Amino acid sequence: MQKKNISDLKTKIELLKNSDIFIKLEVNEIVFQKGEKGDAMYIIIDGELAVYDKNHIFTILKKKDTFGEYSLIDSSVRSASVRTLKKTHLLKLNQNIFLNILENNFKTTLNIFHSLIKRVKDKDLLEENLVKQKKEITDSINYASLIQKAVFSPKELIDKLLKSYFILYEPKDIVSGDFYWVNKKNNKIVVIAADCTGHGVPGAFMSMLGISFLNEIINKLENPKANEILNLLRKTVKKSLRQTGKYGEARDGIDMALCIIDFENLELEFAGANNPLILIRKDELLEVKPDKMPIGIHFREKESFTNNKLEIKKDDRIYLFSDGYYDQFGGKRGRKFLKKNFKKLLKSIYKKKMEEQKIILKNSLNNWKKNYEQIDDILVFGIEIN
Repeated sequence: MQKKNISDLKTKIELLKNSDIFIKLEVNEIVFQKGEKGDAMYIIIDGELAVYDKNHIFTILKKKDTFGEYSLIDSSVRSASVRTLKKTHLLKLNQNIFLNILENNFKTTLNIFHSLIKRVKDKDLLEENLVKQKKEITDSINYASLIQKAVFSPKELIDKLLKSYFILYEPKDIVSGDFYWVNKKNNKIVVIAADCTGHGVPGAFMSMLGISFLNEIINKLENPKANEILNLLRKTVKKSLRQTGKYGEARDGIDMALCIIDFENLELEFAGANNPLILIRKDELLEVKPDKMPIGIHFREKESFTNNKLEIKKDDRIYLFSDGYYDQFGGKRGRKFLKKNFKKLLKSIYKKKMEEQKIILKNSLNNWKKNYEQIDDILVFGIEIN
């Protein structure tokens, strides 16, 4: 490039057009993509570009804007992609050109540093706003968690109805799609462990809906059967979510294990929507299978859930649970814990005190998971018949 002052911008551009740093782009052309190694910054002479990642556009850049400045001092990969929205002319300054400018043109160097400083300030401001927004969102979710816990069966009630039990409840997020519910009806105890579609906020909404519907159904029925409760709950969920089976409508639902325990007559009813019940007696483990359909719309749903009747005995142990525990990734090979290992674990600890079982289950999960992220809400409900 000629080393002389050129006052006319048009003349400068004409000179640049004949150089390697001038780039002419048509509509919808990619400048660079996320993950590529950065080696240059760009100055927009005219035109319009989008900075994006997948389908999300972060910002629109126009005439006189710059981008990619960090690449002048750091050759790390691009954090986003850039493409043109209109016909665009760019100046591309790679690190060699930048170093040459540093040595020979103080004014241009100053402008580039101003651009870098502005970008850093903008980034700091964005991070500050994101931290503030995250705190506001987290505060809202924490408050939602208090509301969710308020609709769960209170510990005082469960302690009164079940003399010996434990609940291992480990939400993936602040709020959970798993929930438990315990109540008394006609001298029988209704116990539920449920897993709603999703986790976090969507799952929490479904859980609160489910608990609200259960309260209404149990209060309305004179002498409820386990499958009757699930049938009515499914009908209510489908009606409330307007589930008719049409394409594109909500497919949300609930997997649930529900048992009604008659401690006086030592009888138990069980109905399951995808989730089973495990009973352990004298070192023998019995898994009572659920119906393979959720509480909600399902393409293979049956007219009614199955009502399983069991005789129970003193010192039996009963377990209701979601799939979060045995679906957790971990171990040396990063695999799932698996249901068969979960059953072996229960069988190895069932004679211990209920609170001790909870501690062992929690420690075993943490030892398995280690540095792997928890993938789902976790719920295990254990009951001793005494």
